[in-house]
Amino acid sequence: VMRADVLAKAIDHASPPGDARPRLLMSPRGKPLTQARVRELAAGPGAVILCGRFEGVDQRVIDARGLEEVSIGDFILSGGEPAALVLLDAVVRLLPGVMGNAVSGE
Repeated sequence: VMRADVLAKAIDHASPPGDARPRLLMSPRGKPLTQARVRELAAGPGAVILCGRFEGVDQRVIDARGLEEVSIGDFILSGGEPAALVLLDAVVRLLPGVMGNAVSGE
């Protein structure tokens, strides 16, 4: 489990109080990622994405920092980085000018 004090300090530095960006934690126990959520993220101000390793993140940090747990499926990975790449790919392809054909994003 990642040390709570170190992770909380990193989150506060990357996303200070009042930051409108959602704080996402890639987690197998999170809410399943949907295309609707991907669209919301693509239309928003960006996001702060956290990736746990092995046993994950201390629950106190999740609660205290209001992290939204996001899952890409009902399986376990060694860390959240591959899941974050899936999320990033899904969001970036919806940004204006990324796809050569706007219909491809649908």
